[in-house]
Amino acid sequence: MGSTDSTLLLGDVPDLGDVPAATAWFDAKLAVLRALGPSPEIEASFRPVSVLDLIGAPAPPFGLYGDAAWRRLVLATLLADWSCYPLPVDQVGIERLFQVMFTFPAGFRVWWAEAPGAGWLPVGYTGWFPIEELSFEALAARAAELRGRNVAALPALDPAGSFIYLFNYSVIGPLRGTSCSRRLVRALADDIAAVPLRGLAAITVSEEGIRVAERFGMRRSGTLVFDGTPEQVYTRRVT
Repeated sequence: MGSTDSTLLLGDVPDLGDVPAATAWFDAKLAVLRALGPSPEIEASFRPVSVLDLIGAPAPPFGLYGDAAWRRLVLATLLADWSCYPLPVDQVGIERLFQVMFTFPAGFRVWWAEAPGAGWLPVGYTGWFPIEELSFEALAARAAELRGRNVAALPALDPAGSFIYLFNYSVIGPLRGTSCSRRLVRALADDIAAVPLRGLAAITVSEEGIRVAERFGMRRSGTLVFDGTPEQVYTRRVT
């Protein structure tokens, strides 16, 4: 899909600056996504959009906050996340997405599919970003001491090797176990393979998440409790 076609995907997504329109759009599309069933048409249309490909260079005084395409992509990513995770404890908050997609937009890719009668919908996304070595060490050795999963992102990769946090890799239920989920994970694996690594970390909330973490060579390093719910921490150190 070319950049022009990719831009068209955002045509239906309102600007977050218009809160009533954004809220109405979000609620309506979330209901559609949660009602979707398996469909060969949806699976055949599945395709990605890299956030970095659609946004402009940050400009003062507002940086990416002044970019309408970026604001729409944050909203689309929020919708994809809430569609993938039905439990509120597992869902990302808009403020968290603002933080990480502002700091390291290059690590985010939104996956879309065209649903008959509903148009193009964000049905999954991947996100990753570099983190401090101290953050990695806490995940690797002191997970039980952590009181949340808000690992801070760094704005740039280290050419000598980065510690990478896999923020998310998810797709809606009807597309799990299909070629779509395999394509999503394969594209994420290609992204990570291109990065000089010192370590890899993830926090998982599902059996699918654990399987993907293990595919990336990570092993469980501990459990943290977030809002009363245990979550599994997986890490891999690269020597």
